[in-house]
Formats: sequence, structure tokens, C-alpha cells
Amino acid sequence: MDIGTYIRDVINKAQGKEPTIDYTDTIEQLTAITNKNTLPQKPDLEVGEKYERLDYSAPTKEQIEQSAVANLSEYKQAGEKSIENEISALLEKYSAQKTGNDESYEKMLKSLSDAYEMAVESASNDALKRGLARSSIAVNTVSAIEGEHAKEKSALMREHEQKLREIDDEIAMLEVKKQKALDDFNVAYTARLTEQIDKLKAESAQKQAEVVKYNNSLTEKEREEEIKREKAESELYTQALEQKKAEDKMKSKLTEQEQDAQYQEVYGVLRDKLLTLSPTQAQREVISNPIYRTYLSDAYYYKLYNEFAR
Repeated sequence: MDIGTYIRDVINKAQGKEPTIDYTDTIEQLTAITNKNTLPQKPDLEVGEKYERLDYSAPTKEQIEQSAVANLSEYKQAGEKSIENEISALLEKYSAQKTGNDESYEKMLKSLSDAYEMAVESASNDALKRGLARSSIAVNTVSAIEGEHAKEKSALMREHEQKLREIDDEIAMLEVKKQKALDDFNVAYTARLTEQIDKLKAESAQKQAEVVKYNNSLTEKEREEEIKREKAESELYTQALEQKKAEDKMKSKLTEQEQDAQYQEVYGVLRDKLLTLSPTQAQREVISNPIYRTYLSDAYYYKLYNEFAR
């Protein structure tokens, strides 16, 4: 078997085809019978190019999830930071309100005290002018003013303490408000993370499908080029055989009886060759191998055809 046949067998095997049948001994017998030169060398066109395939390793589930988390890291940090800033601003606001209330309370307390001191002083001066400085009237008047002062001071204190309690309640609720905001944000974040994971999975699946499609197209292209190459080789070889047959016919000086005897002997050699093959192989060889048409007359060729190819 020549190197061309060997290479073709390797290609056929890779493509799931049956190996090339070796006709070396058969050709030698036919050459001896017909006294013809050996058949033309089968053309061996260059094997088609093998195209480089794309290689894509799809990310694992864990890698996709990690990528999704990384893609949303800024969104998550910004959302949590926004909540922290909002709570901090409210805490600062309430703290400022407490400080303002304390200052306002102190001012109002002082104003109240100043007002009542002036009232006591005015009452005392009035009693003194009237000669009643040590009278029960003067004492009762001052006592009444001081009682009113105490009542006003107590009411002012209660109002101040109520405002402080309200602010403290608001401050106490900040932690609850913060946790609720974080919970709501985490729900939104989880939904967005799921969308991101699904998106990355879809992108990976699409890319993988594109790679498979592209690689399959290369395989199809190589197969088509191989078919064209084989067809070209077959056509070139058939032309060479036909030309050789015509040349041999022109050179032949056999009588009809001698020619028929030669065809019969060739028929026997080729029939023996077919008997060594499986029925499928024999059928294929009779139909497609140009050797049978080249060395046999139509009558003997169809005799083999009827026996092996029908």
C-alpha cells in the first residue's frame, strides 16, 4: 500500500468510512494478463486545511455567583451607605433639637424668674408706699406671686421634659427604622442579584452555543472541502484511466477471440477479488471503482454487476 492510500485510510477511518481496499496484487495480475502498463498513479491532492476551533470554558455556578456579587458591590455599598447617612442625619437633627430645647428652656426659665422677681418687687414697693410693708396683705400678695411663679415654673419644666421624651422616643426608633430600611434594601438587592445571576448564565449559555455553532461550521466546511477534494481526485483519476484505456485500445492488436479470452481471464481475477470482500464492499467496488470498467468489456462488467451489485 502506497503512502497516499495509507493517508486516505487514516482520513476515512476518522470520518467513519471503510478503509481503502488494496488492489496491488490484483493490478499486478491484470497487468500480466493484458500486457498493459500499470494504471496511472492515483492523484493525491493536498489534504484540506484544518481550521482552529474556538475553546470556551463556561464558568461554574459558583464563579457566576461571585461575578454577580462583584458586579453589584458598588450598588450594595452605596445603598447601605445611604441608609447609614440618613440615620446619622436624623440622629444629628434630634440631638440638635435636644440641645435647642435645653437652651430654650433655660432662657424661658430665666425670663419667668425675672418676671416674677419684678412682680414681687413691684408688690413690695407698692405695699411700702401704702404703709403696708409688714401687713398680712403684703405677705399674702408676695406669697401668691411666688405660688404662681412655682406653678408656671413647674408647667414649663413638664413641657420641657415632655419634649425631651418625644425626642428620645424618636432617637430610640432610629435603630428600628434603620433595620427596616436595611431589610427592605436587602430584598431589593437579592432581587437584583438574582437578575444579575440569570443574566450572566444566559450570556454564558449564548456564548457556549455560539462557540459550538462556529466549531460545527468549521467541521462542516472541512467535510465539504474533503468531499470536493475526493471528488476532484476521482474525476482526475477517471479521466486518466479513460485516456489510458483509449491509448491501450489503439495499441491493441488482439483478435476478437483473443480479446474475449483476455476479458474472460480478467473477469476471473476481478471476480476472485470481489469474493474476498463483504457483499456491501463488493457492491460498492463494482459501482464506484473505475478499475472494473477499465479492464472489462461492457458484457463482462455487467456480468459482475448482476452478480455483486444488484
